[in-house]
Amino acid sequence: MKNPLAAIAASAFAIKKRAKTLNDNRIIQLSEKIEKNSQRASDIITRLLNYAKPSYYKIEKVDLREILLSALDLALPENLKRKVKISKRLNKNIYTYGDATALQRVFINLLMNSIEAMNNEGKIDIKLSKNEHYAVISIKDYGPGIPEDMIEHIFDPFFTTKEKGTGLGLSVVSKIIKDHRGEIEVRSQENEGTEFIVKLPLAED
Repeated sequence: MKNPLAAIAASAFAIKKRAKTLNDNRIIQLSEKIEKNSQRASDIITRLLNYAKPSYYKIEKVDLREILLSALDLALPENLKRKVKISKRLNKNIYTYGDATALQRVFINLLMNSIEAMNNEGKIDIKLSKNEHYAVISIKDYGPGIPEDMIEHIFDPFFTTKEKGTGLGLSVVSKIIKDHRGEIEVRSQENEGTEFIVKLPLAED
């Protein structure tokens, strides 16, 4: 499927190049749209393939505070652009067994969703704590919230509330958490915000 898309994108590029020599702005704009949407379709196919293929994890004892801090660093450019304030309460010495890269991907996705929920400015609360059996991670924004009739579908593959979303981000998040014997839930109220709560089994001392 990706080979025909690559051919379409290459043809669009060639048409655009020719149109520039003719100063045909209309053809240039159309060819750029074809290039852009071919790339988007290719990205969707890549995500579909990644979602469908078996996951292989490098399981080790990981520090969840360190993973959350690294995820925050990677989300920082988008955060600075939107001027969102982030409040952190991350307890130390909380560990789970899992794949650090996969878990980092989970938290980056949840953070980016929360940041993008703010048009400009706003606040996000991030907490890391534990109970008797689980590490508990909470990521809460104060954005527009999710309509009640959509909440039960939020982790379904291909379901999205974003205009340009693929609907695979949160389904992948849910899959990774379940693969780590964990749980994820969402609590949301319109005009008040959304909270994602992740629970992961504590690593034995």
